[in-house]
Amino acid sequence: MGRFLTTHQALKILHSHYITDSLQMVVRWIREGKLPAERTKNRRDGYLILDTDLDEFIEERMPGMIQMREVYQETWMYEPSPLEHKKHVSFSPTKTSPNLEERMSVQEKRIEDLAKHFELHKKEHMSSQTKIQELLNKLIRQGLNGKGKEKEKKENTPLQPVLIAWEEFIHQCKELLVPEEKKEHEKTIQILNKYYEDLTEGGAIKKEYLTVKNKIRCPYNDKKSGDLKKLLKETVQPLVDEYFNKEELPHPKRIKKGEIEDGEQESLKFPDGDSKGTSVVEKNKFHSQKS
Repeated sequence: MGRFLTTHQALKILHSHYITDSLQMVVRWIREGKLPAERTKNRRDGYLILDTDLDEFIEERMPGMIQMREVYQETWMYEPSPLEHKKHVSFSPTKTSPNLEERMSVQEKRIEDLAKHFELHKKEHMSSQTKIQELLNKLIRQGLNGKGKEKEKKENTPLQPVLIAWEEFIHQCKELLVPEEKKEHEKTIQILNKYYEDLTEGGAIKKEYLTVKNKIRCPYNDKKSGDLKKLLKETVQPLVDEYFNKEELPHPKRIKKGEIEDGEQESLKFPDGDSKGTSVVEKNKFHSQKS
């Protein structure tokens, strides 16, 4: 069984091992459970720390430090015994007893082993620091170039088809309409059917209404959105209100060249891959000349 130390005694030992000189830090380690200790009956006296627990704590913080101090004390702080004093035996580096020479040889070997141990840990620590720094530099470079790479990747990404079934399209449109009596009206169904026919082909949004930025363009006005449901919310009600009392049905708006935003021309290529035109009008004119 070891002996108990007060926090001040423990602090003195920790300070001698170059760990801390702060009593507050010792108390903090005790409260965090890093340094085992017992509360005294009188709270003013603080804590009692078992010396073996303190040694384990020091070894965890400074591996090998306790052994090095023991070797140093045994080797260089040697004091002759009373018996050697009586025999007038004096300790000197030039005249040593065989037993002492053997002990010194063992201790020097231990010091060498500990020095190698520390050197190995130092190299591992430096290697870890180098790897961490290289990783940080890599992350910094990726952060600086990430915006440009993301833009380049986005620009080079081919347009993805946007699919929507007729039943789902009608269902979404009816949910957005008011009043209730308009939802099932025959004229409303005709308008919605026309909207679906103009916007889609084969269950997918037509290419001329898809932009390079993956937005969907309304066939009847300039409204665009990256979300079809949001686009319907902005266009269905005004469209039904406008044509509900008219005999005619809505017609797609012609896309003029000046109305096309930068980077959207690619979405208006001809179905056969030809890119001579940039608008629906030019596309139709091209096909009529071709036929």
